Amino acid sequence: MSLNENKKVAIVTGATSGIGKEISYYLHDNNFIVYSLSREYKNDEKINYIKCDIANFLETENVIKKIFINHKKVDLIINNSGFSINSPVECLNIENYEKMLRINVEAPYAISMIYKKYLKGSSGKIINIGSITSEVYIPFESQYCLTKKLLKIFSVYLNKKFRLENIKVCNLIVGKTKTNFDKNRTINEINENDYFYEFSKFNKNLIKSSKYGTNPNIVAKAVFKIIKQKKNKSEKIVGLKTKIVFLFLNVFPLKIINKINFYFFIKKG
Repeated sequence: MSLNENKKVAIVTGATSGIGKEISYYLHDNNFIVYSLSREYKNDEKINYIKCDIANFLETENVIKKIFINHKKVDLIINNSGFSINSPVECLNIENYEKMLRINVEAPYAISMIYKKYLKGSSGKIINIGSITSEVYIPFESQYCLTKKLLKIFSVYLNKKFRLENIKVCNLIVGKTKTNFDKNRTINEINENDYFYEFSKFNKNLIKSSKYGTNPNIVAKAVFKIIKQKKNKSEKIVGLKTKIVFLFLNVFPLKIINKINFYFFIKKG
């Protein structure tokens, strides 16, 4: 038996940077062979990058099938790819929104269903990288909040559906992290109107707030802890700050939380 046969196989979407890359490195350092499905190809000692558009489900299925044939197994799927659009609702570019919905929600669901075909009767795991925005509204991000709420809902659904086939599904609720995610957001340009001042302040404060985020290594460690657990939890909250937000949500009315968010992202600074 080769050394590689002793290793588990993981597929992580969008691991060229940020949380996905940190998770991939952590998995590699803990005896995993890691593949990343991404539109960008890179040379990396720890990650096997495969150029793949996950919005193309047929292409994605062919890639997963090849990995399975090569290793005779795929132990773990991390649905990490995603992006956000900053925009007032009435100024939203519908094509951009449909693209975000495709990447943030439809692709993870399709990948999970593809993965199921190769893991029936096994003990595989699917971990979806969710967001605190599934629980609380962020100004000018209602579209992104919706995609993360949908991701959470189908994670719970698939966790129940796949349980009899011994495939565990977990939605990881992550707060703001110290990555370039906020800098890489799609920002809808808006003309001078009622939202112009608030929208400009929001985008500036959003980028500034990243420095207060959770270290992505903490997210990577949380992922590895879920992999090791035998319990079949459909959701896990990551990071002390995210847990504090959940505590606030359980104590204060949503109206108060929304006012705090408005102050933090728009009035502050």
